[in-house]
Amino acid sequence: EEPLGRAGNHLEHILATSNDIHWLHDVLSRALGPRLFYQLPELTARCMRKIGMARECMEEFDSRSEFEERATPYHLANALAVLKAAGRTEAARELFDEAVALEWRGR
Repeated sequence: EEPLGRAGNHLEHILATSNDIHWLHDVLSRALGPRLFYQLPELTARCMRKIGMARECMEEFDSRSEFEERATPYHLANALAVLKAAGRTEAARELFDEAVALEWRGR
């Protein structure tokens, strides 16, 4: 198996089995890294989405204003950028629609 395939399998396993978003972020940033984001765009976007949709990130909507950076929009925007740059327009459109419809505690 090729190294990229092994990396993808490893990341799939982490994505499926861990709810530790800090660890997932660390693996995504350090092990995969931006150079490989575009070679595994759907998987990268799913990881970024999982991080952004975690309760810890969503709760920032209660503690930060719309003028401060919030983790959820940050990670969803990065996921969209990866998908768009990799030419995965349909996946980007689906994620965009989900992001636009996103609510937290009725807001």
